Amino acid sequence: MANDNEFVEKRISSLEEPAGFKPDTMRARAQLRGRRAPPSRGWRWSLAAAAAAAIVILVLPIGRAVASNPRPLGSVHEQLMSFHNYVYANFLWLTGEFRPGADAPNFALTDMNGKTVRLADYEGKVVLLNFWATWCAPCKAEIPGFMELQKTYGDDLEVLGVSFDEDGWNAVRPFVQQLGVNYPVMVAGPDLPEEYRKVASVPTTLLINRQGRVSRIRTDLATKEQYEEWIKRLL
Repeated sequence: MANDNEFVEKRISSLEEPAGFKPDTMRARAQLRGRRAPPSRGWRWSLAAAAAAAIVILVLPIGRAVASNPRPLGSVHEQLMSFHNYVYANFLWLTGEFRPGADAPNFALTDMNGKTVRLADYEGKVVLLNFWATWCAPCKAEIPGFMELQKTYGDDLEVLGVSFDEDGWNAVRPFVQQLGVNYPVMVAGPDLPEEYRKVASVPTTLLINRQGRVSRIRTDLATKEQYEEWIKRLL
């Protein structure tokens, strides 16, 4: 160790400044600022990305609805679900599957009593079209509220339920009978238009105005009060 220290001391003592050496402090500062520049540019890109995201949220119709939602997010799970539903709803909007303002595709399905239910028959009424399944807990949580809305606004509103249960009526019929659902319930099948069969998340609910056009798309659990507020705007 001692020999190493002596070697280092000799090497340091042999270093001498060249004659006329004068440090260029201005150049050193310029180089230091140059080295710090990339992080600064990174912050600019981050701010630009955040601004672009804000514009997208405010410009897309569904994005505006999500941004204006006063309901607080109470858990990490709820935040993740809210983000998923926001992305999925905007996907439906961007792909034109259910573009707000566009005509809702007509369908003809048979309800539990064997009656043919056609969406076109309800033109002139506000329609709440709910896609659900018996294995979906949020779906089942919404149904009592839909029943109350049907009872309260039945003269101007029609609630329609379309189940995506793979077991069909074997799963749906006992559930509907036990709960006493007071609006038409159907089971999705090959007769359902492709636009509706592309629905990949339940619950998915469409509010359709009196003219038969899509007004709002909801892809997660909402309270009866929220639906009531949206429905009143269309009555």
